[in-house]
Amino acid sequence: MASPFKNFGVKLAALLLATLLWFHVATEKTIQYEISLPLQQIDLAGDLVLTEPPEEDINIMVSATGKRLLQSAWKKSGLKLTVSRNVTGRFKTELSTGNVSMVKSDGVDLVEILSPREITLNCDRLMETEVPVKSNITIVPDDGFVLNQINSLMPQKVTISGPRRHIMAIDSIETVKENYAGIRNDLKLKIPLVYPDYYNVTIIPDTVLYLVGVAPIKSRIFENIPIRAVNQPSDSMFEWEPKMVEVRMGGQAEFIDSITSDSITAKVDFSRPDSRGNYPITISHSKELTVLDQNPQEVRIITQQ
Repeated sequence: MASPFKNFGVKLAALLLATLLWFHVATEKTIQYEISLPLQQIDLAGDLVLTEPPEEDINIMVSATGKRLLQSAWKKSGLKLTVSRNVTGRFKTELSTGNVSMVKSDGVDLVEILSPREITLNCDRLMETEVPVKSNITIVPDDGFVLNQINSLMPQKVTISGPRRHIMAIDSIETVKENYAGIRNDLKLKIPLVYPDYYNVTIIPDTVLYLVGVAPIKSRIFENIPIRAVNQPSDSMFEWEPKMVEVRMGGQAEFIDSITSDSITAKVDFSRPDSRGNYPITISHSKELTVLDQNPQEVRIITQQ
C-alpha cells in the first residue's frame, strides 16, 4: 500500500496553486456590497461652513470586483456630499447618487443610497479674525533665582476661523495648563493652544512659543522705611512701635540697583489684626521685586486705654 505522504510536497504545492487560482477567479467577479461609511467631506456653496458635525454614517450599496472591495483605502476615505443650497441655518438635504460620491473610489462604484434618504445640516457664514492668547503657564524659579522675562508669548495673537456665530463668541484663546518649578535657566517652550468647545473652528498657528528668562537673584537691604498707620484709633493714649522697618529685597541685578527706598512702602492696618491679635507690617513694592526678609514683622502696642 502506497504511503499517503509520498510526494507530499508536490501535492501540497498543487493544492496551494489550486486555491490561489480559485481565489483569483472568485475575486475578479463583480459583486455588490452593502456598507456604512462616514461623510468625510461636505462641499458647501459659497462661504458656508458647518456649525455641527453630520448626524450619522450613510448606508450604501457599492459595486466592484472582489479584489477592489478587499482594499481598505476607499473605505477609510469615506463619502463626499455636495450641497448647492447657499442659505445659513438648519435645513434638510436629500441624499442620492447625484450629490453623494466616493472620496476615493479606487474602482468601487456607488450604486445606491440605502439609508438615510436625507440628513439635516446646520450652516453659517465663514468668519476669520485675530484674538489674543492667554497664558496658563506657571513658572517658579529655583531658590536664589528670579524671573526677568515673564509671560512672553510669540505670537501674542492667533487667527481663528469658523462659523460666524462661534467666532463671535470667542474673545481669546488659552494655552494648555503647564507648571514648571525649580527653574535655573532660560526656557523656550513650545506650548499647544486649547481649542474652544465649538465645532469646525481652526486656530493658526495652534502652538505658541513661551519665552522665560531666569537670572540669579541679587539682594539689597533698605533701612528706615517709615511705617504708615491705617485705621489708627483716635485715642491719644494709643501708641505703637517701631515706626521704621528694615527690608531685604531681591530681584534682577540691574533693576534692584536702580531703585531707592522711596519706591518701597510699609503700612500697618489696625483694623485687621492677625489670628494672634497682632498687627503685621505689609510691604508694597514693584512687581519686579521680592521681599526676602523684613525686621520687624509686626508692630506692638505699648499704650492702649
